[in-house]
Amino acid sequence: MLAIAPRVFISYFGLQKAITSGLLIFALGLTGAGFAPTPASFVFSIFIVSLGCMCLPALQSVLANLASPGERGALLGAVGGVTELTGAIGSTMYASLLATFTSDNAPFGGRLPAGMHFIFGSFLLVTAWGIAMKGLLANKNHPALTGGIIVEDL
Repeated sequence: MLAIAPRVFISYFGLQKAITSGLLIFALGLTGAGFAPTPASFVFSIFIVSLGCMCLPALQSVLANLASPGERGALLGAVGGVTELTGAIGSTMYASLLATFTSDNAPFGGRLPAGMHFIFGSFLLVTAWGIAMKGLLANKNHPALTGGIIVEDL
């Protein structure tokens, strides 16, 4: 799904809608995973997450289109580095949240779901959606968002 969904949905939605709807679908899937009462509902929520992942290649495409041809490799390399860094931080943070909310001393007497690490991820995605909306609305006609290539130094 992670290989197929972006290819199908980005061409259907376009870059802007793929980013904004992808972030929200991704958040919805993570929320479903956090509250999933059965293994089947958890697997279904991960299916939803895979659909929401269309926002990631759409964002990379916009970033690549914003850079000049000589700078694209450096920009995408930097994005990859930031992705690895946030993955390392996020994995540690998610493990800590999982341990906290599944322990015998869980906050609020264990009344919150054990999947709080997924719900926290969903909160971060909704925050990212708000930030993305502000930038996308301010630049809605920019050629990088319509799939056009920006070549300023030719």
